[in-house]
Amino acid sequence: MISTGAANIMGMGLLRLPTRGWYLLNTGEDMELNGAVPDHIVWPEPGQMPAGKDVQLDKAIEVLLGDVATWRERPQPKLRKASEREPMPPGM
Repeated sequence: MISTGAANIMGMGLLRLPTRGWYLLNTGEDMELNGAVPDHIVWPEPGQMPAGKDVQLDKAIEVLLGDVATWRERPQPKLRKASEREPMPPGM
């Protein structure tokens, strides 16, 4: 995928120049003509949305709650106050 900027050329037309591009992190392939692939594909069944059931939102909440739980379980450093550390040698 490529972004372009635009500039008017003396009232005669528009000049567009590429300014940046997006690439996939794992393969380095540009996203032009590829698009983004969702991590979780969820299609609502007919009648679910009008009935107030949003399966895509439900899945998003499920995934985010899992991410939060994983984040909370990560190892935490032992906090050390400056007053509890060894003083630094002079000249450092």
